[in-house]
Amino acid sequence: MKRYNILIIEDNPGDVVLIEDFLEETSLANNITSAKDFYSAKSLLLQAKNNYDIIFLDLSLPDKKGL
Repeated sequence: MKRYNILIIEDNPGDVVLIEDFLEETSLANNITSAKDFYSAKSLLLQAKNNYDIIFLDLSLPDKKGL
């Protein structure tokens, strides 16, 4: 089974835990990274060493809104 590198961009810590628990139960991810706001996520995405297969994005972050 393929393992995925996943980035969760979510400002609510409870939601991050729910997503992480679900992913661990389904054995989809061996590397889960989370960012609490848009600018933290942008910093992670701009780093050449980070390569994510899947990104879960909250569309109502405190420092950015919408699409």
